[in-house]
Amino acid sequence: MSEHVVCQTCHQRIRRTLVRCVGCNKGFLRMASRDRAGHRIWCGPDCPARSVVRPCATCGRSVRRTPSVATRAKNGRFYCGWHCYARRKSA
Repeated sequence: MSEHVVCQTCHQRIRRTLVRCVGCNKGFLRMASRDRAGHRIWCGPDCPARSVVRPCATCGRSVRRTPSVATRAKNGRFYCGWHCYARRKSA
């Protein structure tokens, strides 16, 4: 299935096709010019298969990070924001 949309800046018609994410199998529309042979297709950075979810070390809220960022954490702690990090440091 494909559909055409009009670009808002150049007003050209762009063909978009329905593809499936290799991680979560969710369907989404993608520009045909982005299709490359041999490349994996992901629905986005928030795909559940491409992220690690852990609790915040201060407040316990769930924090989503990419696997590369998760392995760079030296102490293994994740913070939901700067405010939780600063509160943990001052305590």
